[in-house]
Amino acid sequence: MEPIDNLNKWLGIISSPDAKKVLNESEIEMWDSLSVEEKEKYISDLILRPVVFENPEIIFNWYFRSKWIEALKTVHKSESIVVYEVGPGGSDVIPQAIDKSFRHTDTRYITSNLNKELTAIFKAKTEGLGIDIQVIEDDAVKMNDVIPDGSVDVVVFEHSVNDVIETILAEKNGIDTINSDWMKILDPITEIENREYHAGTMEQNAKPEFLELIRSCMKILKPGGFIVCAHYQFQYNLDIGLDPELNENYLNIAREWIISDKIGDEVFFDDFNLRWWMFIRKS
Repeated sequence: MEPIDNLNKWLGIISSPDAKKVLNESEIEMWDSLSVEEKEKYISDLILRPVVFENPEIIFNWYFRSKWIEALKTVHKSESIVVYEVGPGGSDVIPQAIDKSFRHTDTRYITSNLNKELTAIFKAKTEGLGIDIQVIEDDAVKMNDVIPDGSVDVVVFEHSVNDVIETILAEKNGIDTINSDWMKILDPITEIENREYHAGTMEQNAKPEFLELIRSCMKILKPGGFIVCAHYQFQYNLDIGLDPELNENYLNIAREWIISDKIGDEVFFDDFNLRWWMFIRKS
């Protein structure tokens, strides 16, 4: 697997005075309970290998919040920000990052989340944050019915490009992705995406709906705003049989589709590996 980031850079940040600024009070206690050697080991594992659930969650939260703050500040220079996130599931990485770096009366976080169980988890995790949070419990494509055109600074796909494509394929094959436990339907979804990938039919069966979503995202973006996508691998997905080549190249697949449709302009930034990050700017 290609490393998701510059390991030496993050090993150097571990002991910096600002390292704990992305953590909550309860998380700081967990962070401090780990030795420097343990932090170095876990962060090395996170960057060099697919993510495993056995590693301390505090390391995952610390790294990805920090990285997303870096990404958001790379594309947006104001103190306040309006972010729309596509399909966070039960993950609070983005709202936590915004809460730590863009806490302002004008800051807003908006998301669409279809799966009801994951939406409940998301709401519980973000309940105490000091930013304006709006959850649209509907298909992300319908965001244009709720969010005014040209009102959002950044649209975020935090490890959700693959989830969007998986959901499109699952729904076409009769799998209920709204009312189901996602982990219980992941096995049949994995079989479907492997089949589509090996047969060369993923583009035919997922690209039109995926690009419809991207166009909807572009409508709500302000001119000069960005769609920012990040991807990484979970070991669990590989363990249940997901093709490693597909897993590692989901962003490249999405990139080819977006470029072929001439949606926005791709912009490249240092410290963001093309395999794991994609930045599309609205003209």
